[in-house]
Amino acid sequence: MRDQEVVNLCELDLMSLCSASSKKDQPNCTFYEKSQNASRCMYFIFEEFCDCVKAQIAAKNGLN
Repeated sequence: MRDQEVVNLCELDLMSLCSASSKKDQPNCTFYEKSQNASRCMYFIFEEFCDCVKAQIAAKNGLN
């Protein structure tokens, strides 16, 4: 269970960006799912982009 408040770290612009400042911040994301291949979120692509459709929809709708 996570101790800290969770938020949507996906921000929409021309591309969907993850606003986590580091890999350690990613578990605080509402949509976090642990990658099996690395110690990062499975939706955190190329160290920058948010590749989670549910997170993108929530960001578009202004939901945290």
